[in-house]
Amino acid sequence: MRSLLNAALTALAALAVSTGALAKDAPTGLPIADPAAVVGEPYSLEGVTYTPADAPFDDVGYAGLDDGAGSSVSISHRTMPLPSYVEITALNSGRTILARVERRGPMTAKQLVALSAAGFAQLEADSAQPLAVRVRRVNPQEYERALLRTNQRAPERLVTPGSLLEVLRTLLARKSAPVAGSDPGVGDKVPVAVAPPPKPRPVKPSAAKQGLAKPVAAKPPPTKPSPAKAPPAKAAATPGSGANSVLVASFASRPNANATAKKLGGKVGGSGKLWRVQLGPFAQRSAAEAALARAKMAGFGDARIVSTGK
Repeated sequence: MRSLLNAALTALAALAVSTGALAKDAPTGLPIADPAAVVGEPYSLEGVTYTPADAPFDDVGYAGLDDGAGSSVSISHRTMPLPSYVEITALNSGRTILARVERRGPMTAKQLVALSAAGFAQLEADSAQPLAVRVRRVNPQEYERALLRTNQRAPERLVTPGSLLEVLRTLLARKSAPVAGSDPGVGDKVPVAVAPPPKPRPVKPSAAKQGLAKPVAAKPPPTKPSPAKAPPAKAAATPGSGANSVLVASFASRPNANATAKKLGGKVGGSGKLWRVQLGPFAQRSAAEAALARAKMAGFGDARIVSTGK
């Protein structure tokens, strides 16, 4: 019995020694979790005041190259907490990656974010020119955070579908278009194509110039006044006559539903225990898709297009 006890104690001692050796040989200095996020004070850049905030973020714009980012998949942003995490979607391909917000910037208002060279490489994009992107703040899993903290790549997200990409590109074009009366040299503005004026139609020479007899205008025969007839009624093209609506969300509180509808320009339906916020209906599918993108960018990721009939 004593021999068995001695053998067990010897084995436990050996295990303790080996465990200590492994702990001693393990790499040290790697962060095991994110530090407390820093928000920071308001500051001005190119005449614009930016106020950092711990708030949702979803916007489209351009990403330039961040030369000082090192080998991490990371971005510079002007207002999001440091650190925080975002999904970056390339609007030319739909590829989407996870990146860590680590620095303040970019130092030019023409860019929405500054992306590291490693981020451009993961998106398979050319870092020599600005890249049209969607930037959306997310809350990834801890193992993905750990990968980015140690300068590794997190798994790519699903490729964004083409229909949503078209909506995002349209939003970016509208955002970048110059405003009437503004300085064309300010901001990152995309020139808007202007249709050329119509060509004048050829005018046929009159009969007098051709040496023909001058036509005499015939007097119209007298007509008896007839009772006025109302013109046939035409169907009015009113908003809401289409067949597609966007169901944003359902609320148990009517005041919350009213506030959301007011924010997005929608309306509230339903009664009893559930109040639904809806955008539309829309006559065109493209208009419904633009409204859907607007709802998702406002934080309602479960919003969807529904058919309402005519």
